[in-house]
Amino acid sequence: MPTRTAICLAIGLLLVGGRAAPGGEGGPAPADRRPTMSVSIGFAGATFSEVWNPLRVAVTGGLDPVEGMAVASISRQNRRIMTAAAPFVATPGQTTYVDLGVVLPLQSGWMPAGTDVSIDVALVDAAGRRFREARLATDPRGADLQMSPTLRHARENVVVVGDVGLPEVARAAARAAAPVEKDAENPDGTADRGPQLESATIVVVSPGDLPAKAALYEGVGVLVADARAFERLPDRASEAVRSWVRAGGRMAIVGPPPGRWVDGVAGPGVLRVDSVAQEGLLSVAKTVLRLGPEGQSRGWTLSDLSGDVALASGPVGFGWLAVLSAAPRNDLTSKDAWESVLEDLGYVPPEVDRRRSPETQMPAPLGFRNGVLDALLAVVRPADPVPYWLLPLPILALAILVGPIDRLVLRRTGRLQWSWATALVWVALFSAFGWLLPHWLRTGPSRSVRTECIDSTADDPTSRRSGATAVFTSSQRELGIDGLPGGAWTRPLDSVIGYWSDEARLPEWRSRQGAGSTATANAGIWTFRAIADESEVPSAWSARVGRQPGEPGWRVEIRGPAGDVPAAAVLTTHNGTWALQPRAGSTGVFDTERREPETRSPLFIPSLRDEHGVTRAQAAVSPESAPLMLAGSIARTAGMRRAVGTGRYAVVMFTAPPPPPDVRVRESEYHEGATLYRLLVPIDPPEPSESQR
Repeated sequence: MPTRTAICLAIGLLLVGGRAAPGGEGGPAPADRRPTMSVSIGFAGATFSEVWNPLRVAVTGGLDPVEGMAVASISRQNRRIMTAAAPFVATPGQTTYVDLGVVLPLQSGWMPAGTDVSIDVALVDAAGRRFREARLATDPRGADLQMSPTLRHARENVVVVGDVGLPEVARAAARAAAPVEKDAENPDGTADRGPQLESATIVVVSPGDLPAKAALYEGVGVLVADARAFERLPDRASEAVRSWVRAGGRMAIVGPPPGRWVDGVAGPGVLRVDSVAQEGLLSVAKTVLRLGPEGQSRGWTLSDLSGDVALASGPVGFGWLAVLSAAPRNDLTSKDAWESVLEDLGYVPPEVDRRRSPETQMPAPLGFRNGVLDALLAVVRPADPVPYWLLPLPILALAILVGPIDRLVLRRTGRLQWSWATALVWVALFSAFGWLLPHWLRTGPSRSVRTECIDSTADDPTSRRSGATAVFTSSQRELGIDGLPGGAWTRPLDSVIGYWSDEARLPEWRSRQGAGSTATANAGIWTFRAIADESEVPSAWSARVGRQPGEPGWRVEIRGPAGDVPAAAVLTTHNGTWALQPRAGSTGVFDTERREPETRSPLFIPSLRDEHGVTRAQAAVSPESAPLMLAGSIARTAGMRRAVGTGRYAVVMFTAPPPPPDVRVRESEYHEGATLYRLLVPIDPPEPSESQR
């Protein structure tokens, strides 16, 4: 057979076989038995800088059941900075939801917000194979889902669930707002108009889109929920909201409220919800709110907003809960009522001032971050300074050997033509020496430090812990953080230079979110790394605060695990702060010598803004005060201040010799840090605040 004929016959057979093969044009495509995936981010697409943002992965099972991990990698300028992962189980024909938390970095001042941030989401099976992928980015090119620009003010937003009328009132107020008039002091018409409802960021979310993990509500300023929509929440989402409120969240529920849920958050006996029939042309049931004995003793208040709308509110753990008997009218006339509700929750809409760029208005936790890192670094930095002046000497020696010495030696031996070879040898030797020199200069162990703030309330068996673990490394390896509880949330604690500069380029942190909590990162020699964590731990300390009849000051009893007592403590009420002195002959009993306060309350954190409104990038933070400056501690401080302001609560603050820390960096030498305890306890008997007298 001629060669040309044989080649043509082979090509024809290949074409026929290809058309008849499964999956070809003539046959059905093989069914994809793997699960499918869809992704959503934020609250109705709204995301915020430097806080946990919810990333929901909906996994719809295929023909085969699959177990694996949902993995989200956050990148900035094509450089990965954080990876979060959580397990999933895909059942055939069923859709399950995996809630991940992602922290989007603060944008630098000269970049459009969010243009360089992307998130890659993937489903990974048990064998480590990625079989579904999606990309989220603010740049629509090459992205499966376009993200909106990241908002900077995480605590200056209102998330609305259900039909409460607030978004419509805010839009009506914005349309009716009078423009700012120009004058000599305001030539461009951009003067500060003060806090207004129309300037608030309002995000409307459906009940089914609320995340089922409390940490993911960190970016919510105030949550306003319709009671009817709230009753339809899945149990996990309802429990997440309850835990978030008690950890420092602010929420308003518009009635008639679900009494069982309110009792679960505030406790039984705080609020009574009754329904009273009103006689008239139509029989209408009216919701009536009444404070129970527990509510009165805990500082709850009851007031009338407008017409038939009553407002009951008060402290719940470290947070604040407001209950409305009904929604205010859905028009402009209820603007004052809604602003009263938000003000009661301690929320103030941002000021309308276009003279200040958004980059200059950095949240307080970011301003304190550099100070916290400096305080930790002061503990773990090696005591003996590295002789950096020795580092230029090898370069000088290499230049001398390759230059004059090589030339003299080779000329005398008559081998000058081999100078190129000797130069290569010298360069290779000094390259190896330069790689080994850092290891020779510092061969000691890595040094780590742990600082944490543990906050407790009298009516909760669990405490909220905010911690930071830092390490100064001595070798290039993967860092591992051991001892984190199963419900801990971890993220890198990186530095923020200021609004004019990019944040430090730290390596990628990898954390697993869900049943087990692990965190790892790559580190190099002489590098400083820090990680922040939030978790719940069992309450180990308790306190009682009151006045003794006939005695001028306060009496405080403090009890710890195994009968431990602190050496000294500080008491803060709405009047001020006292240093507590141990009472002679009594274990764990402290008192004050006089009734008047001694100092201003440390619960009032100083402002970081200067007279020009620009946030200072550096804050003076000592190792002892570093636990107070962590993001979770600052959020709970706001709730403590409001509870103490009712005159019904006091805060007992002290440090205790910490036991060997349960959170450690592997293969590191631990140096003792500061462990601060704050106990929010009711005063017995309660003292009314100045506004209640």
